[in-house]
Amino acid sequence: MHSVTIADTSLLIGDRIAGEVLRYAAHLDATRSVDDVTIRAIGPDGHEVSFLLPLGGWVPLVAALSDSTLPEPLNEDALEYIEDRMADFAQYAE
Repeated sequence: MHSVTIADTSLLIGDRIAGEVLRYAAHLDATRSVDDVTIRAIGPDGHEVSFLLPLGGWVPLVAALSDSTLPEPLNEDALEYIEDRMADFAQYAE
């Protein structure tokens, strides 16, 4: 699990979604693009939440490794969305 801080609130997200979001954010920054992704996380109260994460060069984003033993929230939809968008960018780059 990774901890991300958004607007002074720390949320826990899974390892895979953390890596993909950071990779996608870096790509958006490099192409001077913006997007947002809905991600499921565990909030400070231990309950699962969904949040809309804006991504682009102007959004500071850090994911820190957490030692939480809670189960990772499922983010298959967000992962599929990111993979599809990255494939779209690759197609236009050719």
